[in-house]
This record gives sequence, structure tokens and C-alpha cells, in this order.
Amino acid sequence: MKTITIFRAANHTALALVMMICVVSSAVADVFPAGVACPDFDVRLEASGSPVGFSGDGSRGHGLVFAGTGIIYTFTNLSTGTTWSPATSPAAAGAAQKVRPNADGSLTVTITGSTGLIMFPTDYPAGPSTTWYTGKLVIEVDAAFNTTLKSFAGRQTDICAELSD
Repeated sequence: MKTITIFRAANHTALALVMMICVVSSAVADVFPAGVACPDFDVRLEASGSPVGFSGDGSRGHGLVFAGTGIIYTFTNLSTGTTWSPATSPAAAGAAQKVRPNADGSLTVTITGSTGLIMFPTDYPAGPSTTWYTGKLVIEVDAAFNTTLKSFAGRQTDICAELSD
């Protein structure tokens, strides 16, 4: 099993926005072409491990809550072979995610703990960017699956910069 939440899919990949929370079975690897996750190189994201967590209605029908730990994520620059993983940094930790639907069809997602987020050119702030967040992150995902970063408090790691070394 592994933990990954998928909010949208680009036409060239099955994963588009990655938040490492809800439980899915088996290991996964996906490749994001240059200009999608990082501006100048292809990135492979691999997830493995055995998650421990739960999911359920945490707000009386007004949203879902997911929580978990135990997954190892590895990001690889496919041009150089450079890798980065939160398991090898102080950013390694579990997370809890609350998803609240809004009247306009958008979702407000609040994540406490550690999560990775890939932003596209249609998002705000515009990508391509891949960032690992540890703290409290709030994003809004509209009906067209565009993401807006609403707020963040804590520590962040620019994965593209880490992979550029």
C-alpha cells in the first residue's frame, strides 16, 4: 500500500497533483516531462512502503479526513540521476488531510504534516514547480482542477532545486 491523493490528471501522466495522504494499494512510479513538475528536466516520482493511517468523515458530512504515515517518496532528475527523498531529510513525517467541498464546486484542502505538491502553469502561483511542505498547507482546487495555494506555515523544500544539484 502507499499514500497518494490524485486530484487531476494531465493528458501525459496519471498523476498531476500529488498530496501524500490517502491510502492506495501497491507501489507507484510516474514520470513528469520537463515543464510539468520541474522546468528543465523530467522527474520520476516513486512511492513505496506500508502506510499506517485512516480515512473517514471527520466533519459530519461536510468533508473527509485522511491521515497516515509509512510511505517513502523518491523524486529523481532523469537527466542526471540525482534523487531527493523526504525520508533522507528533516521533512519526513506523516500527515493529515481534510477535504471540504465548497458551494461553487471547488474543494478546500487543509494538510497538516508533510506533503508534496506539483503546481502547473494553470495553477496559482503558476508552475512548473514541485515543493515538499512540512507544516500546515491550505489549497483550493476548482471545478476544472486548477490549484490555488491559499496559505502555508512551516518549512518548505524546493524539490526542483534539490534535483538540480
